[in-house]
Amino acid sequence: MKAIYDLFATAIIKGETRYRDILPIFKKGVKKSLKEKGHPELADDNAPLATPSNAEHIEE
Repeated sequence: MKAIYDLFATAIIKGETRYRDILPIFKKGVKKSLKEKGHPELADDNAPLATPSNAEHIEE
C-alpha cells in the first residue's frame, strides 16, 4: 500500500491532482507520505493545487 500512497503523494506534489480528490480510504496514508516527502501543507482538503512555486521537491 505504501507504493500507492507514494504515487498519489508524488502526483499531488507535481500538481497533477489535489488531496481532496483522493479517495477517502487512501487519505490517511497519502497524508503520511506527504509529510515524509516534506510537503505537509499539501495534505489538506483546502490546499491549493501545487505549482512549481509552492512545491519545489522533485522526485527522481
